Amino acid sequence: MAITDTGAVLTSAQYEAQARIGASLAQAVVREGFKLDLEDPRALVQFGDIVDELTGKAFDKSADLGARYYGRFTMAEGIDAELVIPDVLRWSSPGATPTLQAFAVATTPETGITMAAGQAVKEALWGGRGTVLDAVWRDKRCQGYQVKTRGRPCSWCAMQAGRGIKYKTERRAGNWFHGHCKCTTEPAFPGSRSVGQAREWSDLYGDVGRYDFRRAYERPELYFKESE
Repeated sequence: MAITDTGAVLTSAQYEAQARIGASLAQAVVREGFKLDLEDPRALVQFGDIVDELTGKAFDKSADLGARYYGRFTMAEGIDAELVIPDVLRWSSPGATPTLQAFAVATTPETGITMAAGQAVKEALWGGRGTVLDAVWRDKRCQGYQVKTRGRPCSWCAMQAGRGIKYKTERRAGNWFHGHCKCTTEPAFPGSRSVGQAREWSDLYGDVGRYDFRRAYERPELYFKESE
């Protein structure tokens, strides 16, 4: 968690803003998908190109937000933001390939559209997440980062948030976030800590380990009854 109240507010605002980008992108992908006859291979390639364009615009918007957040957050935490200016990531287009890959394993066009939307959100929000993480790794004052989520996330995200600070001594993070994921990344400076839900999930992770975390998180009564 952020050291200061202002830092915590900035992270919450970042979470909400990035979630809106993701939701807007997913809606646009679904809307465009249902306009086309995706049983037609030519229409499918057209759809892939549309998704790529929409994702690129969302990626750049997400990256700009991430860069502004990093600067404001470090200042709020009492860190001189001028020492590390985030390099804003920019979209590198893969073309229609991700959409075609989604449809290759989808059982129906509707499923393919949903999968394509999820993949698009994952890639687009890496703009902000990746920009923040790049600055984290270059900032000598920063220890690492924490995953921030909200409400009742999936077991994977709860486990990531429950791990607390992911230190820079660990392997550098890639885009491990899943489709439709709303989680964001918060820089961790000396004094940062895990509280609330993240602390509870950290305790659960310590009790049951990585491989049993999902069962214990999703069905705790059944899991701990079986463990007696």
